[in-house]
Amino acid sequence: MSIAVSARAPARTRRGTEAEAPAPVAVPRRARRARPRRMTAGGVVWVVLLAALFGGIVALNVAALRDSIKVNRLQGQARVLSDQNQLLKNRVTSLQSPTAIGVQAEKLGMRLADPNVTRYVGLLHHHPPRARP
Repeated sequence: MSIAVSARAPARTRRGTEAEAPAPVAVPRRARRARPRRMTAGGVVWVVLLAALFGGIVALNVAALRDSIKVNRLQGQARVLSDQNQLLKNRVTSLQSPTAIGVQAEKLGMRLADPNVTRYVGLLHHHPPRARP
């Protein structure tokens, strides 16, 4: 059987004589109080998660807005090109008219043929017989 002894030196009186050492007394450790549990770690995680979620939502909205702006700009360009295409089609149609062709031919020095002097040359369509295998 062992006895726990204090590591302190025995108490001395003023006169230098040793008094009888008192029996070691068990000193209870500070009773741990029930501390309120800190939610800092869990709270920080939730704050970070919510911030990331809201940041993602904002980023998606910004991307959608940019795409919408780009689509509107491209639709405007498509309208301009469609209008230009229609103008070019109208010009081609007007240049294909017989009157416009006649005007251009006169500018190039061409003239209409006189139907009384016009002669036609007939070509014979003669094909040589094929060699049979």
